[in-house]
Amino acid sequence: MELLLRLHCLQLWYNLSDPGLEDAVHDRLSFQRFLGLDPLQQRVPDETTILHFRRLLEQHGLAEAIFARVNAGLAAQGLLVKTGTVVAATILAAPSSTKNQSGRRDSEMSPTQKGGDRHFGMKAHIGVEAKNGLVHTVRTTTASVHDSQVFRELLHGEEVVVAGDNAY
Repeated sequence: MELLLRLHCLQLWYNLSDPGLEDAVHDRLSFQRFLGLDPLQQRVPDETTILHFRRLLEQHGLAEAIFARVNAGLAAQGLLVKTGTVVAATILAAPSSTKNQSGRRDSEMSPTQKGGDRHFGMKAHIGVEAKNGLVHTVRTTTASVHDSQVFRELLHGEEVVVAGDNAY
């Protein structure tokens, strides 16, 4: 369970998709050390396991509670300085196929278009501390939700500066 929680933190901090996180764990020694994992002797959880764990946390309202607790610990150590926020969003891709047992697409996922390309999945909206790059807020939506719809939720309220791309 601790390994999955640590994976979840890495995914949020580094803004990684499920397959991107799995690949990063195989490639980055710093991730392996943080996880206490030796990929030559231990199995790295695959992207499906990561997805199921993230959904489990979200279904029970635990993702935000865990994230808030981690951020409180960082703030207590003086590592989370709230001077400004950079807001961003990324699409977390999911299979759009209906070739599964239910014959339906996942209701938490949706299609969207970005830069002329079509995507299917969900979107992670992220607020990052401008000074040190630590993520302080994460909200997830279906991919079709416009970035501007969650803008205010990404701010901590003590900003001197706010930055984002033209979607905000």
